[in-house]
Amino acid sequence: MGCLCKYKSPERLTPSQEVTDRVCTGFQRSQRKSTRRVSREVQISQSVDFKKDAKVIPFKVLVLQNLSDMDEQKRFEFCVDMQLRFENGDFASRLVFTEEATFHINMKVNKQNDRFGGTENPKFPEQHV
Repeated sequence: MGCLCKYKSPERLTPSQEVTDRVCTGFQRSQRKSTRRVSREVQISQSVDFKKDAKVIPFKVLVLQNLSDMDEQKRFEFCVDMQLRFENGDFASRLVFTEEATFHINMKVNKQNDRFGGTENPKFPEQHV
């Protein structure tokens, strides 16, 4: 039988001011770096909670598509086609949705959890052709 006593939770590993300064410098050079890459560059363990001390906030990249006039027509045709499929048969029962990443022909990956850390939101969208 185990003990039901409440154990003290482990203390947060706090980096020194020197390490925090090096982390801030790492993010100032490139705000699109991951926290994993910055921890590797400043040679500290990723378990050290430097994000709070360095005031690093996670941001998600906004991906935009370049739409042409022809795309509007294709989107309309797709919607009409899908409405017909749903109305005329068992199409809905054959649909399968997954939580996996989508790989595109142009070697880009659509990741739902693609985040990067920074001290402020750069508000730059990543554009795909």
